[in-house]
Amino acid sequence: MPSPAELTLLVLLVAVGVGVWTLLDRVGAVQREVEAIKRKLDGDQPPPPA
Repeated sequence: MPSPAELTLLVLLVAVGVGVWTLLDRVGAVQREVEAIKRKLDGDQPPPPA
């Protein structure tokens, strides 16, 4: 059976992994929102004169 120190390290490693995964997911969501806003703003502008 693993020692309490090993179990503690394993739990901390899993917690850090979940935190990093969540952070990356949120960053991706923000990037998608920014791209959607850019597309919306670009659509509102009149086309440049040719």
